[in-house]
Amino acid sequence: MVIFDCEKKDGIAELISSKASVVFDSQLITSANPDATKSIASLLTIDNPNQIDLFYLDAILASTGWNKNDDVFDKFETWKAKRTPIDKPFNFMHDGNDIIGHITSSIVVSQEGKIVGDDTPLDDIPENFDVLVSSVIYKKWPEENRTEEISEIIKEIGEGKWFVSMECLFPSFDYAVIDEAGNQYTITRNEHTSFLTKHLRVYGGTGVYQNHKIGRLLRDFTFCGKGLVNQPANPRSIIFNDSIIFNGSEASVKMFSETEGKNTMSDEKLETKISDLEKQIASLTEENKTLKAQAEEEAKQGYEDKIAALEAEITTIKAQLSEKETTVAELQKSSEEANKALASKEEELNKIKTEMIVASRTNKLTQAGLSTEEVATVLAKWQSVDEAMFDEVVTLHAEAKKNCAKKDEMKEECSKSSDELEDDKAAADTPATVEVAEEPNDKSLATEGENPEEAKAQTLEVTKAGLRKLFKTTRNKKQ
Repeated sequence: MVIFDCEKKDGIAELISSKASVVFDSQLITSANPDATKSIASLLTIDNPNQIDLFYLDAILASTGWNKNDDVFDKFETWKAKRTPIDKPFNFMHDGNDIIGHITSSIVVSQEGKIVGDDTPLDDIPENFDVLVSSVIYKKWPEENRTEEISEIIKEIGEGKWFVSMECLFPSFDYAVIDEAGNQYTITRNEHTSFLTKHLRVYGGTGVYQNHKIGRLLRDFTFCGKGLVNQPANPRSIIFNDSIIFNGSEASVKMFSETEGKNTMSDEKLETKISDLEKQIASLTEENKTLKAQAEEEAKQGYEDKIAALEAEITTIKAQLSEKETTVAELQKSSEEANKALASKEEELNKIKTEMIVASRTNKLTQAGLSTEEVATVLAKWQSVDEAMFDEVVTLHAEAKKNCAKKDEMKEECSKSSDELEDDKAAADTPATVEVAEEPNDKSLATEGENPEEAKAQTLEVTKAGLRKLFKTTRNKKQ
């Protein structure tokens, strides 16, 4: 069920949702041995007759028009729902857990007593008609006391003390309006007319708005069950039995006779009720014209007010949007300039940082003993590594330089020893006199306090050590 804003503001939203179903009542008749020529009940077909554990009964389930609750049944909506009662449950006092039977058949009957077939064209459907149903009540129950209770109810049905109350579900509704002259109108329920909902009797209203009678016209409803009750809502609450005669030519309904203990409702009493209802309808017809015009005017005014408010709101929003767009453009321009300046500064900073790193690393490599060309090569090769790794690279190069220096010293010493060896060999090949170094005459050439003999021996020992190293080096090379 759609709930409109106006209904929410009126505080009846929950009430509307909780009352998406209605009930309406009719008095019962038994259907045993109907007189096919006199009784409307005989129009119904009993597919499974004469069962000793079933009690058969008939009723006018619904009628087109208004009921006592101001629920209105349009002829086309009722026609669509005419077959929906079949096979639905029959309960006691609308208690869904207390099922006492079920509905077996359903037909449409004009108020003149004629069956309106399912194939009747829509244009030929009478304005007023009844939905007539047959039902059964289960007479036998496992519990003896339950069987006795049902027997008592069946007896009271024959005495006219019980009615049937049809249960109906519907997803939406419109407004049926009758003016003071008795003219009838339908007003579609929507956002602009929903203010009328609070005036409906079912939602706490009086059923009248500006002297117009308002009813709830049900849309797309479905008969969903039937209850046995003791108070009817349908003004056509009549009882059928085997002696009832429906005389369409006299525009009246023949009611019960006194046969089999059943009460009788006279034609005069029924016609009085119908007349009172017709007068009530006629008194509201004229009122509907004013209500319809006012509803249309209120709806129109509501549209105009909303349009004006929306246009004003749109103008304000456009102005705010324009102002914000200007501000956004200015901010965007400032942002772009700031980003450019930031990029320039970052580039300058990165350049300085790079120069500092290169200077620091150059210094480290220079201290490690690398030449200018070697420094340039190492910087180019390892420029992307962090400082920790670069320090390791410097350490490795420093160690390599030290090792190379040691090798150069050894190489130079070996070269000197080799030259001395060649000289010794040449001397050996040429006879010569070995000269022994004399003690220097100039005492100043000797170290003070040093014994000349010890100095001589020391010099000879150094020479011997060099020769041994040279021989060893030469032997290793040959090997």
